[in-house]
Amino acid sequence: MAPHRKKRKLSDGACQVRRSLFVRSLPVSVTSEKLAAHFSDAYPIKHAFVVQDHQTKISRGFGFVTFTDAEDARAAAAKFNNSTLDNRKIKVEVAQARHRDIDDGAKKGENLTAVKLRAERDQQKQDAQPPRLIVRNLPWSISTAEDLTRLFQSYGKIKHAIVPKRPAGSQYGFGVVIIRGKKNAQKALDQVNGKEIDGRTLAVDWAQHFRQFGPVRYARVVYDSETDRSRGTAFVCFFNESDAKACVKDSPKKALPLADQKGDKKRRGEALSHSVLQNEAEDPTGKYTLDSRVLQVSRALSKADAAQRAAESADKRLKRDGDKRRLYLLSEGTIPASSPLYAKLGTAELDIRQSSAKQRQKLIKNNPNLCLSLTRLSIRNLPRHVTSKVLKDLARQAVVGFATDVKAGLREPLSRDELKRGGDEMREAERARKLKGVGVVKQAKIVFEGKEGGKVKEGLGGRSRGYGFIEYHTHRSALSALRWLNGHEIEGKDGERKKRLVVEFAIEDARIVMRRSAREKAGGPRAKTGKSKGKAEDTGNHDRQERRGAKRKSEDGDGPAAQTNATEAVDQDEKNRIAKRNRIIARKRQGRRNRKA
Repeated sequence: MAPHRKKRKLSDGACQVRRSLFVRSLPVSVTSEKLAAHFSDAYPIKHAFVVQDHQTKISRGFGFVTFTDAEDARAAAAKFNNSTLDNRKIKVEVAQARHRDIDDGAKKGENLTAVKLRAERDQQKQDAQPPRLIVRNLPWSISTAEDLTRLFQSYGKIKHAIVPKRPAGSQYGFGVVIIRGKKNAQKALDQVNGKEIDGRTLAVDWAQHFRQFGPVRYARVVYDSETDRSRGTAFVCFFNESDAKACVKDSPKKALPLADQKGDKKRRGEALSHSVLQNEAEDPTGKYTLDSRVLQVSRALSKADAAQRAAESADKRLKRDGDKRRLYLLSEGTIPASSPLYAKLGTAELDIRQSSAKQRQKLIKNNPNLCLSLTRLSIRNLPRHVTSKVLKDLARQAVVGFATDVKAGLREPLSRDELKRGGDEMREAERARKLKGVGVVKQAKIVFEGKEGGKVKEGLGGRSRGYGFIEYHTHRSALSALRWLNGHEIEGKDGERKKRLVVEFAIEDARIVMRRSAREKAGGPRAKTGKSKGKAEDTGNHDRQERRGAKRKSEDGDGPAAQTNATEAVDQDEKNRIAKRNRIIARKRQGRRNRKA
């Protein structure tokens, strides 16, 4: 008797499904009562309900209606399909059974109707996309997009064509063509595939990218919820695990060269990262190239592994944010030996960068009061003709240039962690800047020296020392400018050669920064004060002196010497100013004597 009861129970379940309708495309305003009223006007129903989100209690856009008779259910499906409910057309069909066993790749407990609908939507999206063809084994005579367009324009309108090239300018040997209309694309494939041009036989195929490796269940591009733009990553799920493994195995890998084993024993075997502007991997086959970019493919992590790595990254961020000296900024501005820019640097420029890095590390190590600024940049290797005004214009250009490169896909944008650096302090600084209506650059300064080698003010006859400082209102602007300016080439004048800038985050004395901040909060910037005869009036933007009784001490932390010994720098600056003024007075006196004679 037991088997018969079980069979009867299954039969009743199947009958229950045949009496139920699946209703989708429901407006948010439709409730279970409205759904029941809409169908009960024509046929007697048993019950109806709208599926809601468990947390928000808002309709998910679909529901179920169960009738007392299976024939009424089928008749209602035909009658109410594409009917209007609350000014929207609804879709009605007989509900399918929910299988509890995994069948044909369907997940356990998954509604087959929903699976079917998703497959239909995916197919519609694929059909709506313009057909894309990939052309391999191109001859050297077809080296531009225009050449490739002329080859296919007789088969239909060409929406886009591209021939990817290496950084050196040579082509990879393949191209991609997007043709309007699938029939036109199929005709082009049939006639161009196997065609011989300049001794090379062309190979044309559908450029559906990952479908060429095997049947694809789905492909999803990750979008940013705030900007609604692609994050540059995606997921592809294959039906067969072997296809996924083969796709990852044959994909281009980053060639990470090892550090020089003879140079630094501590860094022996350490991998060096590539520049964001470098073509990180070559794809001669063209299978892994999309819109002239070589894709980096790897196995996706499970949810558990991804959560674990996210937690580890959060711990690292907390540890980094707790670093009040911001030592993590020391690596900004370094150029790895594997990047193309490194190969363009001369011996003198490499020496400047290496000596600067060693000096900065030594300063930071020997003085615990020194820290790295979030908003001030140190600019080295400047041509002599560059003034503070020119440097400020270049600082503005750097922020705009970085944003333009990001938009064009030449650079990676700043990450979320980088945008959050500085927290409330940076947000308040940006808000204050917008209220004042000023630009992103707070200050730009070139350091000048006199004939005796001491520092002098700009415009008093000195010459540039070849370095300066740029201060921005926020860390976001400073970091963007650093990545654009570092290695940027500037033309020389009066026989001076071209120079590439060396840009790093400036080193500051935390004690001076605290005193300066306290002074600004107490009464704003210090007012200008007159000086006794024999001393020049200081009208610079930085506060250079503070009276403590009768003794003066410098608080200018701009120069490298001031970072190590502020008192000695103050005395030297005072002597230089007095000597400079005495020379000016002596020249004027000599001029008066000559006129009298």
